[in-house]
Amino acid sequence: MLTYNVEKHIGQLRDLMRQYGLTQSKLVLVDDVAKWVKEHKITETNPFRAAVAVRRTASQIRDIVVLKEIPADEVESIKSAMKFRGFYGQTERLNDEWLFIKHLVLHEIAHCKDISDEKNADQWAFDNLNN
Repeated sequence: MLTYNVEKHIGQLRDLMRQYGLTQSKLVLVDDVAKWVKEHKITETNPFRAAVAVRRTASQIRDIVVLKEIPADEVESIKSAMKFRGFYGQTERLNDEWLFIKHLVLHEIAHCKDISDEKNADQWAFDNLNN
């Protein structure tokens, strides 16, 4: 498996965010999510995040920060975490680069919609994957 290139899907991902009402939110592509949140003084306990939804200071607007490229081992780690949360069959759908990236961003959109639980965010993302 190769590295997943998020950057080549940026237009589709911005459209996806607008589709779910995140019209004022930004999609930020970075080389290192942990470094970005640290530089922006955002508390994050997981140093291995491929994506995160963050609230702008003094605002209700949330932005989504995503790795520009997601290495194969990171993809597998994320899918393993989903399997641990009970999504055994569904993760096979995410072998496709676009569907994996779309699910990842939908998961963060779920957090922007105040779905804080990881399992519920995954479920919401799977439920909306075909929209």
